[in-house]
Amino acid sequence: MSRKITRRKENEGGALKNEARFRTFFERSAEAMSLLDPQTLRYIETNEAVARLLGAPNREALRNASPTERFPERQPDGQLSIEKARALIKVALDQGSLRFEWLVRRFDGTELPLDIVATAVPFDGRTLLSLVYRDISTQKHAESEIRQLNASLEKRVAERTIELSRSEEKFRALFEGTSQAVFLYDENGILEANQSWLRLLGYSNLDDVVGKRPVELAAPIQPGGERAEVLAKKHLADALAHGSARFEWMAFRCDGTEVPMEVVLTRIQLGGRQLFQAFCNDITVRKRAEAELRQSEARLRESEERFRTAFRVSPLNMTILRLSDAKFVEANDAFVRWLGLDRDRILGHDSRELDIWLNLEDREKFLAELRRTGSLRDVECCLRSRRGTVHTLLQSADIIEINCEPHMLVVGLDITQRKQAEAELRKSEARLRESEERFSKAFRANPVQVSIMRVSDQKFIEVNDALVQWFGLDRNRILGRNSVELGMWVNLDDRAKFWADLERSNGSLREIEVQLRSQRGTIHTLLVSAESIEINHEPHLFIFALDITERKQAEAELLRTLAREKELGQLRSKFVAMVSHEFRTPLGIIQSSAEILEDYLEQLEPSERKDHLQSIRHNTRRMAAIMEEALFIGSFDAGKMEFKPAAVVLRKFLQELVDQVLSTTGGRCPIELSFSGTPVEIQADERLLRHIFTNLLTNAVKYSDAGRAVRFEIAPVGGEIVCAICDQGIGIPEADREWLFNAFHRGHNVDDRPGTGLGLVIVKRCVDLHGGKIRVESKVGEGTVVTVRLPI
Repeated sequence: MSRKITRRKENEGGALKNEARFRTFFERSAEAMSLLDPQTLRYIETNEAVARLLGAPNREALRNASPTERFPERQPDGQLSIEKARALIKVALDQGSLRFEWLVRRFDGTELPLDIVATAVPFDGRTLLSLVYRDISTQKHAESEIRQLNASLEKRVAERTIELSRSEEKFRALFEGTSQAVFLYDENGILEANQSWLRLLGYSNLDDVVGKRPVELAAPIQPGGERAEVLAKKHLADALAHGSARFEWMAFRCDGTEVPMEVVLTRIQLGGRQLFQAFCNDITVRKRAEAELRQSEARLRESEERFRTAFRVSPLNMTILRLSDAKFVEANDAFVRWLGLDRDRILGHDSRELDIWLNLEDREKFLAELRRTGSLRDVECCLRSRRGTVHTLLQSADIIEINCEPHMLVVGLDITQRKQAEAELRKSEARLRESEERFSKAFRANPVQVSIMRVSDQKFIEVNDALVQWFGLDRNRILGRNSVELGMWVNLDDRAKFWADLERSNGSLREIEVQLRSQRGTIHTLLVSAESIEINHEPHLFIFALDITERKQAEAELLRTLAREKELGQLRSKFVAMVSHEFRTPLGIIQSSAEILEDYLEQLEPSERKDHLQSIRHNTRRMAAIMEEALFIGSFDAGKMEFKPAAVVLRKFLQELVDQVLSTTGGRCPIELSFSGTPVEIQADERLLRHIFTNLLTNAVKYSDAGRAVRFEIAPVGGEIVCAICDQGIGIPEADREWLFNAFHRGHNVDDRPGTGLGLVIVKRCVDLHGGKIRVESKVGEGTVVTVRLPI
C-alpha cells in the first residue's frame, strides 16, 4: 500500500512553486487534507479526498461543518471525544505539530480509525490547523488480528504444544503475507522480518539483518537532533510502560540512502519470551508533501513581507479600503502624515466620515469608475487634510482580493506644489513582474521611479516604466547591470557613501538627495528612499526615487532672483549715498566761486577771476566724470556695451593717454611708460582700453604720495599683451581685496581721497569684454601692482 501511494504521488509532479500550485496540490492530492479553525472547531476547507474518506456526498457537505459531528461519543481509550479533541488541539498549537490516532463515524454510520497529522499554520493574522488523514483501518485490523492471534497462541501454549505449533504456523502465514513491513526483535537483535520490511530497506536476504540491533540500521542522529541510541531507549521504555509506542524513525537502506518511516512498536509475549514487534510504514511521500507545504507557506510569508515593506516605505500615500463600504483597513505612514490624524482614528472610517474629499460628487464618480473598470490611473483629485489645507493628488487605484473579499489599493501622489509652481513632474506606472498580485500591482502603479537590485553585486533585477523612461534606455539593457556600468552616478564617491550609509542604517534609508545622470546626459536631483528585502532567501534592495530637479531649479532661480533684488537695492542705496557725498563738495565749490565772482567781480584781480573760473570748470568736469561712470555701469547692466575691435596704434595711443592723465592729475606723480617688443598695431576696442588704463593710472597717482613714480610697462607674451601698472602708494588692505570689483566699495585706508568706488568695476567689465584677465597684487604701505592681460 505504501509503494502504491509513493508511485501515485510521484506521478503528480514536482515541487510546488507558488500559491496557485499549492492550491492544485491541495485540491488534487490523493492524501485527505483539510484546514480547521481551532477556535470554532469548523472546517475552513477540505479536499475531495476527505469527502471520499468520510463517505460524504460532496465537499460542500463538509465546508464550514464541524468535525465533531462525525465523532463518536467516546474514543477507544474511553475519553469523551470532544474533551480529547480540545486537549489534542492545544498540544498541536503549543508544539506546532502533533500526530495521533482518532476514531470517526463515516456518513454511512460505520466507524473509521484514522492516523492524523495536525500542523499549526499561520494564516492572515490567526493560526489554523492543517490536518492530513490516513486510513489505518487495515493496519488496525491487522494489529487486532495479530493481538488476537498472540492471545490465542499464549492460551493454547498452556494447553497443548501441538496447538502452539499450529498457531505459530498461522502467525507465520500472517506475518509473511501482510503488505506492511514488520520485524521482531529482542535484546539480542532482530529475530524475524517479513519480505515487505526487507524490500523497504532494500535487503534480499534475511540473514543480512538477523542479529543486528535496529539502531545499527538507523541514522546516528535522528531528525529531532537526538542520538538514535538514546531515542531508541525512550521508545522501548514507552512500549514497556504502555504496551505500544508510535513514533517516526529515520532508517538507512542497504545502499546508504535514508528512508523516513512511521513505526508502531508493540510489546508481545511469544513462546514465553518477551519480544518487540514493529510495524513500519514508508512516509517519504508524506514528508515530501509536508516539506512542500512549508516551502509554500514560506514563499507566501516572503511575498506578504515584500508587499508590506513596499507599502510601508513608499513616500506616496497608499491605502487599502474595503470595496463593499469604502472604509479604510490599512494606511501607510505617508498617508497618516499627510492627513494629520492617528492611524487608529483613520481605520474603520470612510473618506466621507473623515471629510477628506473637497467635492463628494468627485468621490462617488471615482468609486463608481473603479468598480466599473477595476483599475484607475492618474486621476486628479482635490482632497482636504485634517489641518484644513486643500491638496491636489494624482491617484491610481486597483481592485485586489484579501481573504476572498474585494478591496481597493489606492496610491496617491501629492502634486500641489507642482501645480502651484506650474512645473510638470513626470509620471510613470511601475510594473514589477512578481508572481504575488498585490506586490505586483503596487509596483506597477507607482508614478515614481522604483527598482530592485541584488545586494551581492548591486545589479538591477527589475525596474519600473518610470525609471526606464527617465533613464532613456530599454529595460533589457538596464537589467543585469549596475549603476556604475550604466554611468548613472555623477560622482562615484556619492555612490560609495550611499552604500556605506545603507549598511550603517541596517538596510534602510529615507529621502536622500542624490545627483544622477540619465542616458541622454542630463543631470537630475532625485530624492531616494531604500529598504532591504529578501527574495528567494537572498538580500535585495527596494528603491524609490522621486525626480525633484524642477523643484530644485525653481528654488535656485528664486534664490538668485532674491539675491539680485537685494544686490540692486544695495547698489541703489550706495549710489544715492555716493552721489550725495561726491556731488556735495564740487557743488559747494562751484556755488562759492560763482557767488564770489558775482559779488566781488570788480574788486578781483584777473588772475583771481581766472582761478575761480578754473575751479568751477574743474569741479564741473569732476561731477560729469562721476555721472559718466554711473551711466557707463548702467550701460553694462543693460547689456548695451559691446566689444568693437579696430586697429589701434598702441605706442601712440598709450603715450597720449599718459599725457592726459598727467594733465588731469596736475603732474602729481611722474608716469614711466616702457615698451618691450610690442607690436606697432593691434586689434582692440580703443574706447574700452581708454577706460581701463585711465582708471588704473588715475588710481595709481591718486593713492601715491606726490612725486612717487608710477611705472607703466607693456610687453607681448605669447598671443597676449601684458600691461603692468606699479605704484608705491598706500596699498590695499587684505580685507578689502575680495571686494575690489564690487560697485561703490572703497578701501578702509583711503581717508579723504575722492572717489566713487566704480573705477575698478568699470576696468573689470572692460577687460572681460576684451576677453582678457586682470590680477591685483598689493601690500599695505608698499604699493600695488595691477596686471592686465589682453588677447591680440
